[in-house]
Amino acid sequence: MMRRKIINKVKKIVGLPLTYEQKLCSQKKRLVAKYAPCPQSLLVSIIMPVWNREGVIGKAIDSVLCQSYRNFELIIIDDGSTDGTMQVVKSQDDSRIDYTRVEKGGVSRARNIALHKSKGDIIAYLDSDNRWHPDFLLIMVNKMVSSNKKIAYCGMRIIDVDTNKYKNRLYKFDYNSIKKNNLVDLNVFVHKRILYEKNGGFNESMTRLVDWELVLRYTKDCVPLVVECVLADYYIDSENRQISQTERVDQNMIFINRLIGGHES
Repeated sequence: MMRRKIINKVKKIVGLPLTYEQKLCSQKKRLVAKYAPCPQSLLVSIIMPVWNREGVIGKAIDSVLCQSYRNFELIIIDDGSTDGTMQVVKSQDDSRIDYTRVEKGGVSRARNIALHKSKGDIIAYLDSDNRWHPDFLLIMVNKMVSSNKKIAYCGMRIIDVDTNKYKNRLYKFDYNSIKKNNLVDLNVFVHKRILYEKNGGFNESMTRLVDWELVLRYTKDCVPLVVECVLADYYIDSENRQISQTERVDQNMIFINRLIGGHES
């Protein structure tokens, strides 16, 4: 009786976010149990561009190799790294890793090279400084296929490395909303190959907001499935903030405005 009062008191103090987080966790466990026995016949191509990430790419790769869904190829395109990134990648002894080093040409070009090399029925994306939870592919692939959808995305945990705080992020899909804000992160965005064949890859004229532009194009006529689970970790630190500020947003917003029918400014 006393324990129940304490639990109810904690819920009242913390509020709805805790309850929602518990709901997401329960949903994740239920889907893992449901999909664990399913065949893993569909090949998933994982697109990972990298540039000078020797300190973090190893953990990103590990999060892929630890997936409970085993039928994948991890295509890593090294965009001219000058640090020890290549040595870190080549230390991984797994035939599913396809590593290629190219002359520096930007993240969009690197992703497009990976997409061109890919052979998978389903395509997923993971940046070299983020990580998937072990059942990301298992849930996303099976949930998308069983729902007869061409696109799906799920929630992610955004972790501030400097403060050691985190928050969960998952938005319901509304095309008008994502025209205004970049609400669907590429690291939890999965789609069938036919979308790439129909709509093409990333806009190489852009240096920022390239993921937003691709999501807008892909979801314009194809409503995605929203999987109510948190299945990835997105890391933010002072280094990432500094890098994101080196490219101008306004020049890249021209392409976004063209796509959504806005005005160039």
